[in-house]
Amino acid sequence: LRGDDNKPVFNTVVVISDRRNLDKQLQDSIYQIDHKLGVVEKIDDDKSSTDLADALNAGTKIIITTLQKFSFILGKVENFSDRRFAVIIDEAHSSQGGRSASNLRVALGKHDNEEALAAAEAEDDKLPEEKTTEDLVLEEIKKKGKQSNLSFYAFTATPKAKTLEMFGVDDGSGIPRPFHLYSMRQAIEERFILDVLKHYTTYKTYYELSKKVD
Repeated sequence: LRGDDNKPVFNTVVVISDRRNLDKQLQDSIYQIDHKLGVVEKIDDDKSSTDLADALNAGTKIIITTLQKFSFILGKVENFSDRRFAVIIDEAHSSQGGRSASNLRVALGKHDNEEALAAAEAEDDKLPEEKTTEDLVLEEIKKKGKQSNLSFYAFTATPKAKTLEMFGVDDGSGIPRPFHLYSMRQAIEERFILDVLKHYTTYKTYYELSKKVD
């Protein structure tokens, strides 16, 4: 996707999940898409966080990996302030509240990476009892704050309140709503899934059938 200036809207698309089996499915599905050699890089279990850092530094167009690897690339990546990333998140309800998600923002975010990384490393080096409340608050602000060069596209079938707070849009009432909703009704009408309500048996009916059979 290119803008009016003919420059790519995103330099790199990062597809992540926090579960290995889902990551494998995503890798296989995306890798099947017709692409030129080197456009898609799979950072699977056979590859390390260093491979992820190398792919990011090289500007690989599409990178597929697990969220956890971002906790090990701090200090290995360049300053990405002049690069824009699209981060596609699968199962967003379970993967975006922890330390790995914070480290992703630190690694890819638009800020002075050396300063941010040094601050993060300095905080990590402190013993828990040495950290003041202010230290903890500033640490979270640096790691979880919005970054203008990161665009998140989060998918979930079971959104939690925390998921909507992080990714939802304000509808004017102050309550975050999904940016887009693909409902079960629409999926049934478009024949992507079956209507389970048309094909079920109640416990009472099943019990009576079983008794009659006996």
